Amino acid sequence: MGGQIWFDGKFRAPSDGMIALSTHALHYGTCAFEGILCIRGRTGDELFRLGEHTDRLFASAAALQFCLPYSKEEINAAVVGLVQKNGSGSCYIRPLLFEDAGYLEFPGRHAKAHAAVLSKDINSQLLRFQMQKKLKLLVSDELRSCYAGELARAKLSGRYLHSVYALRRARAKGYDDVIFLDQDSNITEASAANVFVVTGGGVTTPESDKTIRGITQSSVLRIAGDLGHPTRVGPMSVDDLYAADEVFLTSTAKGIVSVSHINGREIVNKKRTSLAKELRSCYCAAICGQDAKYSQWLSRVPGGIRG
Repeated sequence: MGGQIWFDGKFRAPSDGMIALSTHALHYGTCAFEGILCIRGRTGDELFRLGEHTDRLFASAAALQFCLPYSKEEINAAVVGLVQKNGSGSCYIRPLLFEDAGYLEFPGRHAKAHAAVLSKDINSQLLRFQMQKKLKLLVSDELRSCYAGELARAKLSGRYLHSVYALRRARAKGYDDVIFLDQDSNITEASAANVFVVTGGGVTTPESDKTIRGITQSSVLRIAGDLGHPTRVGPMSVDDLYAADEVFLTSTAKGIVSVSHINGREIVNKKRTSLAKELRSCYCAAICGQDAKYSQWLSRVPGGIRG
C-alpha cells in the first residue's frame, strides 16, 4: 500500500489510520469490503464499475445492519479523491466499512461504522491480466454453503476465513486454488473468485443466490452474450468441470484466469480456439477504455493525465 489512505472523512498517512485492538471486526469478522480497479489508459484514469461496487458494499453492510455515517456518493468521492491524491495511475482500491463496537459486545451493539479506503499500485502487474499461467484446482471437501440469504451474497471479512483455511490446505498439496461445493454437491465458487465452464461454445456459471454477486462475473456474461455465445446461470456439478472444453475463474484481482487441471485431471479443450482467451482480451479492452461499447462501465477520475 502506498501514498495516503482515506479514513473517516479525511486523507491521512497509512500510519494515522489506527483502530483499537478491541474493534469488533478484528475479533468477529464484521467488516464489509470491496475491491475496485482503476486503470490508467491513454485518456486518463478510469474506475471500473464503481457504482456497482459501492452498491454491493452497502448491501453487504446492510446484511449486518450497520449504521452507516456516509452515503454511497461520499464513498465514491473518497475513492476518486484517493486516486487523485496518490496519483499512482492503475491501482487496486479497497473500501472498508466496520463497526467500532468492542470485542466484549457480542454480537455487538449497532454502533456507528467506520469507513476507510486503501489503494495499491498495480501498474507493474497489469500484464498478468493477459499472461497468467493456468491454474490447478482442487475440489474442496469443505462445504461453502454454510451461509444463506443475504450472508451468502455479502462480501464480509469473516466469510473468507473458510477460504483461507481451504486454500492453504490445497496449496500444501500443490494446487493453486480450491472450488467449493454446496450441500447438493453443486459448484459454488473458488476461494475468492467465480467459476465458469465453456461447453459447446457457451458459458455457464453457478447460481448467484449461492455465491457473492461477482461484478467481473456479470461483466463476462455480458461480453460473452455480446459476442454471440450462449450464457447460462445455473447448477454445475464436478462432472461438468471434467467434461468442459475450458474452465476459468473470474474476479477483480485476477481478471479471467484459465484452469488446466481439476483434482489432477487435465481439462482438454476440444476446440481449435479458446473462448476464455477471447473473453479475456475483450475484458481487458473494456477495463482499459478501449471498447466504446462498455464505456458506461467506466468512471473518469478528474484531473488525471490526458493523451
